[in-house]
Amino acid sequence: MDSLKAFADELRKMAKPGEPVRPFVCDGSPLDCSVFIVGNNRAARLASEFWTYWDDSSGVDKARFMSEYGDYRRSRGRPEIAHSRRALEVLVKSCAPLRCLETNVFGVSTDTRDELLAAPAQGVCILPYLVDTIKPRWIIAHGAIAGKAVSAYEASATIIRLPDLRKCAHADLRRIGRRIVDSMLQEGKSGHPGAALTAQLGNTAPDNVGNPEADVPERRLGDALDMLGRGVSGDARYRNSIVQSILSVARSYQDEELAAACEREIERSCLAGR
Repeated sequence: MDSLKAFADELRKMAKPGEPVRPFVCDGSPLDCSVFIVGNNRAARLASEFWTYWDDSSGVDKARFMSEYGDYRRSRGRPEIAHSRRALEVLVKSCAPLRCLETNVFGVSTDTRDELLAAPAQGVCILPYLVDTIKPRWIIAHGAIAGKAVSAYEASATIIRLPDLRKCAHADLRRIGRRIVDSMLQEGKSGHPGAALTAQLGNTAPDNVGNPEADVPERRLGDALDMLGRGVSGDARYRNSIVQSILSVARSYQDEELAAACEREIERSCLAGR
């Protein structure tokens, strides 16, 4: 589906304005998300409905969502960010520059698991529409219900199953994100899709997710630029913005070799532009 508005029009039929359904969260257009992070259902009830953060031309205003999410929690005497949300943000940032969509098997908020599995909550499920329309390459499922639900998509996406994110170490989540990025870069270089993979944290270690070749930093960066900048190779400003984004992520995770490769690429670009 090419049109964001057409996507939203279909979504409104399932998650009608005014209903307490939050179909997903992402930053901008969901159509650009190659990684899905799927939970059972959301825990928090927010003051504003999903469509408050949506624009038919740009998608989700995640910055506003996060700001109001923090305000809502503080107003109720809770920490600004819940443990699960903090873990989600670690995983999302670890997958950069790939874009993630956070969703759930059920879009409503419930206090108990029994309530979640009871009607009418059980009927509110946006996941099949999202997967069929966006066609993610990777699906990370956290929680028992989500782990079972994503089994239907094993033929079309690489699946990773995790326990509840509150039980996952942030270091493990960062490794998973980096493995996904490396695997996508290798796929872009070879032109062949990666084999479907199921990982179970605590059973199969996150370090075993994928098996990408070790590569020199310049080649890693070059592969990223080739994949992400495909079709706009002549646009130096666009290419440099990608390098700057990768540099920011490399510095955040203290990947000194990749950061140095980014800095050399930026320096070469500056010299070429003189």
